[in-house]
Amino acid sequence: MAQMLDLGDLALLALRFHNPGRIDGDDALQLKLDIFGDPRCTNLKHTQRVLVTGSWYDIYHEIESNLGSQSMLSPAARMLSNIIASCVIRMPNLKEFNWDLAVSPTQHLVTTVIFTPTLERVQLRLGTDSTPSPYFHPPLEFWPPINVGILTLIQIDDETVLRSIGSVLRTATRLRELTMWADGDRMLHFSEVSSTWCGQVPFKLSFLDLRGFVDLGRPSCALWSLLSPVKLRTLNLNVCPGFDLADSSEFWGISVVADLKPKQLSTNLVVHGLEGFIHSFSGLEAFSITSPAACVPEPLDLLLDALEKLHSATLKVLSIDPQGVLSKHLLDDAFLNEFANRFPNIEELRFGMVEAVPENTIPTILKSPLIRLLYVNLVQNSTEGSYVGLERYLLHLMQKGMARNLKYFMFDDGPLFKVLRKPLRVSKEILPVGFIHDTFLFRERVFEWAGSTK
Repeated sequence: MAQMLDLGDLALLALRFHNPGRIDGDDALQLKLDIFGDPRCTNLKHTQRVLVTGSWYDIYHEIESNLGSQSMLSPAARMLSNIIASCVIRMPNLKEFNWDLAVSPTQHLVTTVIFTPTLERVQLRLGTDSTPSPYFHPPLEFWPPINVGILTLIQIDDETVLRSIGSVLRTATRLRELTMWADGDRMLHFSEVSSTWCGQVPFKLSFLDLRGFVDLGRPSCALWSLLSPVKLRTLNLNVCPGFDLADSSEFWGISVVADLKPKQLSTNLVVHGLEGFIHSFSGLEAFSITSPAACVPEPLDLLLDALEKLHSATLKVLSIDPQGVLSKHLLDDAFLNEFANRFPNIEELRFGMVEAVPENTIPTILKSPLIRLLYVNLVQNSTEGSYVGLERYLLHLMQKGMARNLKYFMFDDGPLFKVLRKPLRVSKEILPVGFIHDTFLFRERVFEWAGSTK
């Protein structure tokens, strides 16, 4: 197809409407809206991807906030959605639509996008900016059928939206990836999504990312009776602090029975049964745990033993966030000295350590030949000066020939460093954590749009 298009057409395969937050004389967003909003514009017939990103005009902050208290969306925000909807209607080959803007899309735009027959992937930010007070966003509804393969909904803060999404998912026969991030302050229930489901939904997911909910269904262990996990390869489960841990006591045991065997597992549901779940299969490639709500987490030594016995040949990513109730989930010298032998294929590693002097520990970790990302929580109080010292020390080790594959490293919440070679040096990574696309630990799929400039 590319050989049949000229350079102008190729530029329109991906079209980005980006709001920089300010109005300039040469405002690129206004120019694009003028050009492509014109119904006489026929160049959109080749567009396959639309990105609507950025903040909102700073001079509109007060206007949007005042209107928000009256449950109104400004004419400017509504007009933006209407113009983009008029563009979408003239995109017969549209495959992907991403709205990641600080103001809400309108119902008209969402309906126009969802009903686009060629659409394969849609991502919507449903919450809004909160400066100086929340903007209004209309209560959006989703209507069947929905034919996308990838659905991503983030910053969900409305219970009625969840019920609407649940009804739509009953018809989503092509869906293979589902991401839903709830606003953790709203105490939303995933059971609102599944309440209208009678038996299993008509799709089998390969990717599932649920965050910020206070339940995973009623009861939570019933999730897999509704969502078949037999094809699930990536599972991200992060529940909010209001999660009923008693309700989750059987979750991992039921996951074994349901034949869940992910390749990548990230969770803060570090409760009883997780160790047994890890023991139930082999082939895990990434394992990442963060602090759960107040509970007694599974002992770290049991989790590591299970990972070594069943997954050491395949495990490439190991991340143990030693914060909250996991503050004692630290690696000692004895484990670190054997780490390269126990987990020979690790490429990305995060851990907190018992040893107070990292200079005594880091060289043992760097014996792992494949390490390309190292994230160490020092547990002790750290200063900017200590980060600089560790940066220099790590550079010294690399100059001696260690860590030939190391590309990124970070200590606590200090800066993220990127290793540059020929000549060997380090620099602070300009992209924030979450946007580093060639990693697992520093990458969020919802930010994959970043970097597109068209």
